[in-house]
Amino acid sequence: MSPVLFKNATLLTYPEALDTPCDLLIENDQITRIAPNIAAESLPPETQFIEAKGHYVAPSLIDFSVAITPPETSSTTLQSAAVGGITHSILTTPLSPSLKTDFFTSFPDVRSAYQHDAPANLSAPYLKTEGHPFSLEEQSAFFATAHNLGARLHLSSQEAFFSQDKVATSSALASKLGLPSTPAASEALKVEQSLHLAEIFQTKIHLQSITTRDAIEAIRRAKKSGLDVTCDTSPAYFIMNEIDISDLDPRMKFFPPLRDDTDRQAVCQGIADGTIDIICSDHTPVAFDKSGKDTNFIDAPAGAVGLETLFALSLRLYHDGYLSLEDLFARLAVTPRKILRTKNTQITVGAPADLVIFDKDLLWRVNAQNFNTSCWNTPFENKPLMGRILATYKNGQNLYHL
Repeated sequence: MSPVLFKNATLLTYPEALDTPCDLLIENDQITRIAPNIAAESLPPETQFIEAKGHYVAPSLIDFSVAITPPETSSTTLQSAAVGGITHSILTTPLSPSLKTDFFTSFPDVRSAYQHDAPANLSAPYLKTEGHPFSLEEQSAFFATAHNLGARLHLSSQEAFFSQDKVATSSALASKLGLPSTPAASEALKVEQSLHLAEIFQTKIHLQSITTRDAIEAIRRAKKSGLDVTCDTSPAYFIMNEIDISDLDPRMKFFPPLRDDTDRQAVCQGIADGTIDIICSDHTPVAFDKSGKDTNFIDAPAGAVGLETLFALSLRLYHDGYLSLEDLFARLAVTPRKILRTKNTQITVGAPADLVIFDKDLLWRVNAQNFNTSCWNTPFENKPLMGRILATYKNGQNLYHL
């Protein structure tokens, strides 16, 4: 593999603050030098030079919620992820032996650990719960098992009793549209129960898809009390609200469903103050036609493709003044690495060369037919976005360039 030199780049998450752009050298699979004006004559003749003036270099994204469902394949998922600057993802669907496990991770099911008396091969930074509902006795056993293994328990934030077969958040709009709905408060109910169980069993937990003001406030209080809890959300919940389902376009159907604007604003604030630790794509391919309008809203599967739009949608939090670029990459790249116990979480000499180059101001328009994914179910079709990944590197290898 030829060395790669990024020239005149602005580095994000570099531990030593730099006031001016500098150069970054990749050799083999690692970052080997960071300095102003690395001389070309000091490098091997096969070195590739990448001019990055006016652009940023940052750690690649880690996506905490990716599903692979037919007709999506691991190949199309990898291609879409590279376009989005993502070099590692957590699968919410089972991990097939054929998948490239250096890119995909699927957490072991806590029930297997519990039923097999926690064999060594199930010890992991994370355990997940699959299926629901569970009895309180079962949940208690899962929390105790995760605690005994020193693992973080990955949990749904949705109460199954209230959310099953529901397609909207309870409101005057849902009633007007005749949609089966679930109260927003049911999320806080589930979250509060999980937080109490975590406190009782002293279990580290991660709560998935946080979307409501009351749930965010409960997590905020728990963190202040010292509970080890992390959580995530995805762009739909800080960009959209329930008004977006008014036309019953099935591309606007999500699980959890879109909330009211008070909740949307609470999600923005929760990301800004660090209550919400991670922004993920919640990538869920659905086999609509390319228009996405051939399916009844109630009967349509929930979800949207999100790998190629995650970065630009999240960058709205920077452009709207909620986050600095450094804090944005904390939510997209650094904190996920910390939670997964990755050794290197910043750009430093000796760190793996898992990097992106991006332009924070580049304007482009979403066209789902150009996505690498096999599905086109995006609610952001034809929307203008600002900011784009220009290149993605994993272990020093270029996976994508615009």
